[in-house]
Amino acid sequence: MKYTVYEWKINPKSSFLTKLHSDTIWGHIMWAIRYLDGENYLKSILNEFKNYNPPFIVSNGFLSNYLPFIKTSYINNADNNKLAKDSKAVKIKLTKLLKQIEDIEYVNIDVFNEIREGKKLKTIYKELVQNIRCPITMEKIEPNFKRKLELFFKSKEEYIKKYNIKQYSDLIKTVNVTKNRINRITNSSEQEYGSGVFNNIETFYNSTLSIYIKVRDDFDIDKLKKYLDYIQLTGFGKKASSGKGHFETVYFKERKDLFENNFSGNGFVILSNYIPKNGDFEGVISSNIITKRAKVSGLYSNRENVFKKPFVCYSPGSVFRGKADEIKGRMLSGLYYDDNVVQCMIPFTLGVKL
Repeated sequence: MKYTVYEWKINPKSSFLTKLHSDTIWGHIMWAIRYLDGENYLKSILNEFKNYNPPFIVSNGFLSNYLPFIKTSYINNADNNKLAKDSKAVKIKLTKLLKQIEDIEYVNIDVFNEIREGKKLKTIYKELVQNIRCPITMEKIEPNFKRKLELFFKSKEEYIKKYNIKQYSDLIKTVNVTKNRINRITNSSEQEYGSGVFNNIETFYNSTLSIYIKVRDDFDIDKLKKYLDYIQLTGFGKKASSGKGHFETVYFKERKDLFENNFSGNGFVILSNYIPKNGDFEGVISSNIITKRAKVSGLYSNRENVFKKPFVCYSPGSVFRGKADEIKGRMLSGLYYDDNVVQCMIPFTLGVKL
């Protein structure tokens, strides 16, 4: 079955307490289905996921126009020494440049697609040394707007300021906010367990966010739009009823222009959280791994125990050798004492040339 890529672009109107992970977004869609179209329809949708015929596949949420800086190859000391040509001073500078590359987590979609379609990291590194690319964003520099790479070696901060470079970190801010637990009966600070003070990690976005969704061609796109509208109405994640996770949809539309549909490659990169099933890939090229301990929501949120068992999964930017045009991952069960609770670990994949 064929899938078409859509982009759900949203504009945050408040801070978020819950990360925009694919499995969490998927869970919100499932609850929208349950509330709007009933339990029987939800069960039929879940069966399609369990039978590896998902009606849609959801990515994580990313800052619009940014995707993970994928590592399909590596630069070693020998490569650095070769470019330095036995000059100790040059080698010191190149080591700083190499460290800068290692610190980059996200790049412009154009750079992402360049690497995905076969551009080697060594080639990009050489272009950085030749001042063809910006060492901060990895984007190509227009010939008429050359920048002095020596200024970067002198001071990264001065380089950014002089050339007015917008960094990924300028668009997102994570703050540890201290809160005070209030007893609504006594109208005073709650002192249970010795303190009424607790912390919330809040994320503020100074950018629109994009969630990419592969939609099966025979699935009713208007239904999916209805579910996304419901999430906009009710909010996303923790404390949504108190105004957190509030956003407005900018658009939800087909985006064949973002990724070359006919490009498959001999590997694939994931844009979602992912737990593989047997035979998913031939090898791991590079990986990002996280540990999650999710919570139940919806009709389960009032239960005494809302926590699921922790699990480990691959996260966006991980690259694997294998066919990209197959349904990867699996539905994860057994995380909660109610067997009806499942976690979707089927990833949004794109082909990569290794």
